[in-house]
Amino acid sequence: TSLSEEEKAAVDIFTRDVKYNGERYTVPLPFRSNAPQLKNNFQRVLSQLKSTEKRLHKNPKLMESYQGAMDEYESKGFSRELTTEEIVEFDKGEQYFIPHHAVIKESSVSTKCRVVFNASDPDSNGNTLNSCLLTGPALQPDLGGVLIRFRTHRIALTGDIAKMFLQTEIHTEYQRYQEYFLRNCNTNAEPRRMVMTRLMFGISASPFCAIKATHHHSENEEQVQRFPKICQMLKTSLYVDDWQSGADNDEEVIKQYQDAVAFFRSGGWHLTKFASNSNAVLNAIPQNDVHPHVIIDFDNREHDPGATPTALGLNWSTQSDCFYINIPQRLTEVAEVISKRVVLSTLSAVYDVFGFLSAYMITVKILMQVIWSLKVGWDDD
Repeated sequence: TSLSEEEKAAVDIFTRDVKYNGERYTVPLPFRSNAPQLKNNFQRVLSQLKSTEKRLHKNPKLMESYQGAMDEYESKGFSRELTTEEIVEFDKGEQYFIPHHAVIKESSVSTKCRVVFNASDPDSNGNTLNSCLLTGPALQPDLGGVLIRFRTHRIALTGDIAKMFLQTEIHTEYQRYQEYFLRNCNTNAEPRRMVMTRLMFGISASPFCAIKATHHHSENEEQVQRFPKICQMLKTSLYVDDWQSGADNDEEVIKQYQDAVAFFRSGGWHLTKFASNSNAVLNAIPQNDVHPHVIIDFDNREHDPGATPTALGLNWSTQSDCFYINIPQRLTEVAEVISKRVVLSTLSAVYDVFGFLSAYMITVKILMQVIWSLKVGWDDD
């Protein structure tokens, strides 16, 4: 597929400025050539911090989880506090503060509380960091194709790159655009000025930069020599941070697992949460790297929900080796009023990537056509 001029520009910036130190990648933020200068949004984001703190104080359990998630960024080296000298330097030039809030996902295997940064928050001129950045081309493969290829094999293997965005650094000169405040909800303390040193959730260019780094790694001559099969498979087997592959015998899948782990480790990524329909394969994987659930929920994704589609709508039972369609709970509840809005909402609530339910859903689609021809209102009974 041919790239647009903006997509080519993003790829060119990445290719020109990407660095690999033998352990992990450092990438640029691909700014548009005509991007306006961002105005200092210090006061606006400080006000949002105070609002977030008020909401968190009403929910002590959430506040504790939120503080833990924020502290982890700093303790693991994903972020750092600015020095006094850096603050003086940053205040002289262009900079951008990013507000943050908590998102809770009880079904998550690893991260119950996830911090979301909003890089679409406008400055006084209405400009945002996201509007200044090139988002790059969509590099993830066709989702249905990934799953079909993954299940053509007798033995299947899935894995997940832990905190994928946070394993890739950004160049130091771009850290001034990833500032945020932190004071652990202590409203009497002066907020610390922090910068994220890695790719950030909520920044529009992060998915492109993160995925492009893995592609770049798969094209590295040393990696191609060490892991030819993995490098060949990567662009069609990795959907953002989800690895899907397989083979027709246990030995080959175990080798695939070992090579994939080593390949990603050499680029700074940790491939974990493995699942397979083969006990022999699972027994060859350390227990702490095995997915804790027998039924794998392909809807449960850890990366930025705005970056990629999350409604995959499938469960995979590794014991029975069967797919299941996720049906939202609200579809099992009887609506008080059956209206055009309710029927359309029901129809759109089921996303069936393989068309497993087509024989049933066609009835609802025909019903919707009939309702539409009656020219009734959206909420008429």
